[in-house]
Amino acid sequence: MGYVKLNRNLLRWEWFGNDNALLVLVRLTLKAAWRDTQYQGVALKRGQVITTLQEIVDESQLTKQQVRTALERLEATHKITRTPTKKFSIITLLDYDCFFENNTQNSTQITHEQHTGQHTDNTPSLLKEKSKKKEEVRREEGARAREPAPPQTIDRAYLVREYGEKAVILYEQKFRSWGKIAEISYPMILGWMVKDEIPAITEAPNSSIDPADVMEELRKQYSEEGQNAD
Repeated sequence: MGYVKLNRNLLRWEWFGNDNALLVLVRLTLKAAWRDTQYQGVALKRGQVITTLQEIVDESQLTKQQVRTALERLEATHKITRTPTKKFSIITLLDYDCFFENNTQNSTQITHEQHTGQHTDNTPSLLKEKSKKKEEVRREEGARAREPAPPQTIDRAYLVREYGEKAVILYEQKFRSWGKIAEISYPMILGWMVKDEIPAITEAPNSSIDPADVMEELRKQYSEEGQNAD
């Protein structure tokens, strides 16, 4: 196994606030066998660890008395049991399975993952993160594709393509009727067309407005304006 998980119930352990006891407990948990195995001819069950008092002292930088006290507290609160031998002690962590995310995972599956190098604890989350990023990129590309194209130069040819020759001629007449500006401003004409809700050629088939009716109405309107100007 690549990691252990602390159970929040540990917060209610009476010696949780004692640094020495907690250090020894965590150290034993990290070094315990995560599956049934053999160590120097000794059969170890899952959750057991072979160690000595001196080894714990050397690795934890605690004194022998501090280690003894910590082990006694662990044993008194049913966190561990100790089986001494001539050379070492076999310590069994009674709550060992509480330190793992999947307590039902059998040793065959664990062994397979260990030999094949499959880190199943990290792979799913990494794949989900990559998939999420790809989806975000696709959405951004789709949004950019739907953005309107930059506006073209507003000239007579553009208006003819959008609204037709007849409509452009009519608005050119209106512009000339002003008699103040020599050169026709087609951006201004476009503004008039939009204000008058002149349907574009591409939109006309789907529009409820009849372009012919609009043109006739505009001819009358601008004819009256021209007469008034005269």
